[in-house]
Amino acid sequence: MIDAAGFDAGASFDGESRDGEDDAAWFGVDQVQVDTEEPMRGDDRVAEVHELYGERDTENVHRHAADAHATRRAAADHARASAEPQVRSMGFDTEALRETLAMVGDRLDELGVDFYGRFFALAPEARELFGPSMEVQRSRLLGALVRIVGTADNRDELVPYLEGLGRDHRKFGVIDQHYAPLGTALILALRNMLGDKWQPRHEQAWIEAYDAVAMAMSSAAARDAVISPPWWDAEVVYHRRILDELAIIQVRPHTDFPYRPGQYASITSPRRPKIWRAYSMASAPRDDGLVEFHVRSVGAGWVSSALVWRTEPGDILHLGAPQGDDIASPRSENDLLCIAGGTGIAPVLATLQELEQRQDGRRVHVFYAGRDRDHLYALPHLESIGVRYRRLTVVPVVSPDGPTDRSPDLMGNIVAAYGDWRKHRVYVAGPSSMVSTSLERLRAQGVPDEQIVHDDYGLW
Repeated sequence: MIDAAGFDAGASFDGESRDGEDDAAWFGVDQVQVDTEEPMRGDDRVAEVHELYGERDTENVHRHAADAHATRRAAADHARASAEPQVRSMGFDTEALRETLAMVGDRLDELGVDFYGRFFALAPEARELFGPSMEVQRSRLLGALVRIVGTADNRDELVPYLEGLGRDHRKFGVIDQHYAPLGTALILALRNMLGDKWQPRHEQAWIEAYDAVAMAMSSAAARDAVISPPWWDAEVVYHRRILDELAIIQVRPHTDFPYRPGQYASITSPRRPKIWRAYSMASAPRDDGLVEFHVRSVGAGWVSSALVWRTEPGDILHLGAPQGDDIASPRSENDLLCIAGGTGIAPVLATLQELEQRQDGRRVHVFYAGRDRDHLYALPHLESIGVRYRRLTVVPVVSPDGPTDRSPDLMGNIVAAYGDWRKHRVYVAGPSSMVSTSLERLRAQGVPDEQIVHDDYGLW
């Protein structure tokens, strides 16, 4: 066990559900999972826009968004400077798109309200696709807009993102006929908000960009419809609360559910219909088809509370299409460094099970943090895997000051002091503060951004 006082003498160097409360966004579900149902504040999204344009406001930047966008910008800059061929552009007028969002400024929430009002007026039947609350919905939409604009000059990054959104949106009942009124509502909302500042070049830029976005999403959805259902029915076969607010749930999909370790799926409960939340798979694909999830109840979270407190064997859940990164990718020969806090350990467990099953030869270091020792609920499972997978080193981390200590530097400092990670593939998942400080230490050590995958689960 490691704490802020130092290292366990027995530790040896040689030895990110996402239980995030995510909501359906019309443009897409944010692939970064945050375990809070509080929508991003307007000033946070403005800071995200500034970060994309190189005008970072360090006082207001939402930590994870800044990290994520900084990672993408650094990778894009590196590619532009040294890669052959160079990053392919989408051909958008990115200057006009970014200028538009900059002029919207801190009125993004107002834009979202206007947009949905116009969209539902144009397509009244679409209102039935959404849950009763639209606040988080608007936040996710605007976050997706920021991401799309921020990566508009990088086809190799943007197109896969849009295709993933198109496939995922099938579970909401999105059809081709919805894309036209959606685009019209967006243009009208922007035009109304900016008034005289809205110029013909802005309108042309958004029309062209939206047409390309809609085409990428709808085409991917059409291809996916040939081979996959819009969602998978899955029967709950096991449900156990292991902490006051955390449950382990195993489900059996009625048809084959193809996924990879490290990925996540959106889930909706019959007790919370039409409201989807994203959770990481906590088990590797199994011959018996069972899929495990670790769900932490998030305050008054609509779906998380239903899954933790009101779900029982025999219930039928809906699973959206798998999304996210394959952490155990057999195409990589790099040793793995996994840094996890809370239920961020779930995708790490799935990855380790996969590596053990195929007798992978890579060395894996797992740093696992909890509020206190009692919250390191997966430690026995990790130790059991370590008995069989001898190339695994597990380093538990808690604060000596107990669960009230939220020092954001603790994990980052421990990981940085433990070894040289520049040749490792890195996965980080857990609370925002832990993720951001761990990333800072890794980058300071010289770990390339392209070797890092991270998932922000919000607060402890």
